[in-house]
Amino acid sequence: MQLVTLSIRPEVFVDSWAHIRHFMPWVERALVVTPQRLADRFEAPDVEVLTDEAVTGLTTAALAGLDHQSRNSAIRRGVASHPALDDVVLMADDDSRPLKPVDRSLFVDEDGRHRLFYFYDLGAWPGRSTPFDEGQHAAAEILGYLGYDRLAFASHQPQIIRTAHLREVWEVLGRLTDSTLVCEWGTYGNIARHLHPDDFAEPEPYRTLGWPMFPGEWPFWVRPAEYVFENFYPHLYEHGGLFAGLPTALDPAGVERHSVEKILRWSSFGRRARALDFPDDVENPWIKHSPVRKATFAVLRRMRKAYDYLALEDRARLSELSGTVARMAEETRTDRYDRP
Repeated sequence: MQLVTLSIRPEVFVDSWAHIRHFMPWVERALVVTPQRLADRFEAPDVEVLTDEAVTGLTTAALAGLDHQSRNSAIRRGVASHPALDDVVLMADDDSRPLKPVDRSLFVDEDGRHRLFYFYDLGAWPGRSTPFDEGQHAAAEILGYLGYDRLAFASHQPQIIRTAHLREVWEVLGRLTDSTLVCEWGTYGNIARHLHPDDFAEPEPYRTLGWPMFPGEWPFWVRPAEYVFENFYPHLYEHGGLFAGLPTALDPAGVERHSVEKILRWSSFGRRARALDFPDDVENPWIKHSPVRKATFAVLRRMRKAYDYLALEDRARLSELSGTVARMAEETRTDRYDRP
């Protein structure tokens, strides 16, 4: 099986590829698409390298002028027709890492149908501040126009792709718009399933740790069925980060213990976040560099603890808390969910 990924971070890819080869040895080769200036930094015996410029036909300057979502979609549209791709591939971001052994049956069921993993309803996606968000909304509108399902498949885990279907999806999109500010995952997952329903199993909830980065950054539409892949953020491993003290590189002897520790820390943070009890020793978007927010959440936390003891009419008066918290959470959003 061939892995196809976009990357501008050689160090991140090397570590991710080591995790994939350790836990998914049936993925034998990687195809990396990267800017021309970085191509030689990805060279390895089991890695083939293509350049952004070659697969898109665009200049370096033209690519640099695109936002993150448009650039990634343009590159994946271009690579879809490249002869270097196998007929069936795994497509993933360079920061998607397995947490445990993964069999190919996770992606292909016993009837040979492809299994895809969703995390949201595109029509309900709450984000509105980044090109990633705009890509989700654009996909929702296009799929709505076509009358197709609108599940969000940008689940930050590998997805299995039939390249002939991928080319067909881009042909459909090309008839409707010249823009690439559209989610390439959501359009493939919904259009290909509509055109070739017998080739796909029913979509399943995603299996990613770290999407969102912190539990509670946006409301879950569906929760991960289990944690199989990590959406890797380097700064979470730095001092003060949620995973501080854990290695980022593969340690074959300890990797499964490290995976479990990450799951435990992430889940524990989620429980505390639901109680508005944000830990002082972990940098997080709610109280980072903001004594005012820290004090505000301390008050809200005390009110939350009293909530269960209040009469229904008093609960109604406190319902505005949810609006306050939602506004504060929205203020913390940055473009960190855009691919670099």
